[in-house]
Amino acid sequence: MGVEPGKSKNEAAGIMANDMKPVLDEMHKALFRTAEQTKDRAEHRHSKTPDYKSRKLTKKWIGPYRIKEVKPNAVELELQNE
Repeated sequence: MGVEPGKSKNEAAGIMANDMKPVLDEMHKALFRTAEQTKDRAEHRHSKTPDYKSRKLTKKWIGPYRIKEVKPNAVELELQNE
């Protein structure tokens, strides 16, 4: 995976690298485990989108309406049953 480093002439460095490999592998596993937990928590928090019709697609204007009665403060309209 990528460029491999050259071989070290220092024996202690090689031993330390071999000792650190299990630690690095464990850290790598922990990182992926944490990422998966974060993803699961985020998905659990989000709710599904509600299932309803978009108001943008409804009729903008329904009418004209027939006037049933004119009152002093209001007008009573004859509405269609839908």
